[in-house]
Amino acid sequence: MVARLRNVMVPMVSVLPSIQEYNRPRVPMVVTLVSVVCVTQTGFKLDTFWNVHTPPKGNRFDTSNTDSFQYGWAEDPRLGQFGAWVNTTHKQVPGARGLFGPSGTYERWWAETDAGSAQRLDSSDLDGRFHRFAIQYDGVTKELTVSYESNLGIKQWKKKVSTPEQLMSMVVTATTGNYKNLQQFQIKRFDFYQSASVDVRYEDEQGRELAEGTVTYPQGAFKGKAYTTEQKSIPGYGFIGMKRGSLPPSGTLADWGTNGTVTYVYRRGATDTKTEKKTVTRTIYYKYKPGVTGPTLPPTYTQTAEFTRTVTGGRPGPWSPSSKNFAPVDSLNVPGYTPDVATVPGLTVNPGSTPSDVTVYYDKIAPR
Repeated sequence: MVARLRNVMVPMVSVLPSIQEYNRPRVPMVVTLVSVVCVTQTGFKLDTFWNVHTPPKGNRFDTSNTDSFQYGWAEDPRLGQFGAWVNTTHKQVPGARGLFGPSGTYERWWAETDAGSAQRLDSSDLDGRFHRFAIQYDGVTKELTVSYESNLGIKQWKKKVSTPEQLMSMVVTATTGNYKNLQQFQIKRFDFYQSASVDVRYEDEQGRELAEGTVTYPQGAFKGKAYTTEQKSIPGYGFIGMKRGSLPPSGTLADWGTNGTVTYVYRRGATDTKTEKKTVTRTIYYKYKPGVTGPTLPPTYTQTAEFTRTVTGGRPGPWSPSSKNFAPVDSLNVPGYTPDVATVPGLTVNPGSTPSDVTVYYDKIAPR
């Protein structure tokens, strides 16, 4: 996005905005990443007008009033023109003081500039030309990055978004307050990548939803990566099993888009049951001895044993199976080199085992 600014600065979203000043500007343009479950809004703004704190006033119970001076707003950092993150939360805000003291508190969605993230912008950018502005959200790291190209170089802001399992939407807004300004932006590029996901439901035997839950994607919501859900304890109900046709509680995302639904079924008054899993691993590494180099060695090899048990009413049953065997592993042949362990011996493990990892070292064969 790019923006053209006439004596004013505005933000953009992979776009180019432009603003012409007819009166003194009061123009923040805000890019907002909004969670569908509306608890907090994370936004970003480029602002050229300093606003003093204006407390709410008027009828505290009139929520339809659209007068911004009645609604109120928070104070801006004293930086002149600047860029910063903006956080909007639902809170009780003290009202203006009247003739007989404070007027009480007002329920507001209250936008506050994150002063710690604010960076001053140079007045030379208020030149009526388009400036590049890019927004990037990384679904793996959950990091939102905003970049702005000023006449003095590139400025950048980074922020972790704390609700990775919730859907997000992005909104671009602008305001001139009580002034008239021409604002323009051009979207130059909008790249997005489809995610992979599953839904999760907690139902009674009649299909009525009993609780809400979230799905966790440890390596990101991508095809071929893992997802996990959890069995909840719901007061007055006991878990009796997975619904027919349900996806497994944890698994792999088979395709892009929605992969299906994990559905837990509960019965009123039933004894709660759940399945616990335990994984025991042994990893074998292949390395050269210190000071020795050579061709690429065999990749790391991991042996895995899975154990499960049923927990009924908080009482765990026996693990199944009670034990498993890790097979012996022969060290692969590397021409001109010899391993210090020809065969990593087999090993019997149980759910309580914590086997040590093994490192096989290769040394160059001495010439005869």
